[in-house]
Amino acid sequence: MSKEWILISEKVIRSVEETLQSAYLENNDIHNNLNGEEPIKIPSLIPERAPYSYERSEALFWIDRDTYYEEMEFCLLKHHESAIEFIKQNDLKPVFLDLVASIKRKRIVPFIGAGISCSSNYPLWGKALHEISERIDGLDVLKIEEQLLACEYFEVAQILWNAENAQVKSYIRNKFSDGQMPMEGPVGAVNFLPELCDGCIVTTNFDGMIEKVIGKGHITGYMHGLQEGNKFSTKLVQGERCLLKLHGDAEDHETYVFTAEQYDKAYGNPLDFTKPLSKALRQIYVTSSLLFLGCSMSHDKTLELFSEVILDSDFDVPDHFSLLPQPNDGETKNQKEARLNELKIRTLWYPDDDHSYVEKYLALALDMASERLRDF
Repeated sequence: MSKEWILISEKVIRSVEETLQSAYLENNDIHNNLNGEEPIKIPSLIPERAPYSYERSEALFWIDRDTYYEEMEFCLLKHHESAIEFIKQNDLKPVFLDLVASIKRKRIVPFIGAGISCSSNYPLWGKALHEISERIDGLDVLKIEEQLLACEYFEVAQILWNAENAQVKSYIRNKFSDGQMPMEGPVGAVNFLPELCDGCIVTTNFDGMIEKVIGKGHITGYMHGLQEGNKFSTKLVQGERCLLKLHGDAEDHETYVFTAEQYDKAYGNPLDFTKPLSKALRQIYVTSSLLFLGCSMSHDKTLELFSEVILDSDFDVPDHFSLLPQPNDGETKNQKEARLNELKIRTLWYPDDDHSYVEKYLALALDMASERLRDF
């Protein structure tokens, strides 16, 4: 091949090289495993010119691409070793591969619970209610603690709201503000959201972590609790980026779905699927695959709504997924799994309270969905 031909074809060659370079850069996060401490040095024949330097990963990519990808796959397997081993040992691979397939088909709607926000300095529901109760005088503290232990959060919230709703509003506004976030921004699994999906996201949280990670300008439709949806239903149907904040937004107490009365107003009692929140949640449940992250999946209002949809028998409900720690007290693993299976929610368990596995599972699922890792 002559130099003249290369010059004539320079535009095409440059385009191919840029595409290949982009493919190479996709693996930047694991190149260090191959590169070592020192780059490869190639002496120059030109006097006084310094040696040429190339990282091992770079040289292998351009010289022997098949071997490069073999090395990268091995590195990824080592990187994901703990998650892969737990999945294999607990016969979770079929569920995990179905989750990966749903991510690839862009069917996933993340459902973000308080467990995802706590690593960014936001309180869990039980802690939040306990802290609010300490700010209000004249309460039956023992009764409230008993209700909190029984996870009767809406009932406790109603008591606190009735006693002094100004304190409740102030606490939510301050404790769930953007100012509570770490200086470097949201921490943990929430940062996987842009890769997990490009459509709807659902959350029970008041905070603005999702907006921070996604970028407010990229969310074209939203619904905040009791507030009428701002283009939410339209954007949901169109598959565009939209956000459903089931309990409302910390900045606006008029949107809160925090107490038993507010819940009844938002969803109806009995459930009323003509109400905006009930209708939106049902539509998501029957058309997409929810991925529950940071949710306890105990008996709550959302699961009650899903149960009503299942009992209705008018819909062919798709599979949904949850990432959960293996139970170590109360309801057994088999009991919880059976209950969730009835709601078409398949569970990926991880070791007791080692919540780092949420990020490990998501990272592995995304690497497989993008085909950086083909199998394990």
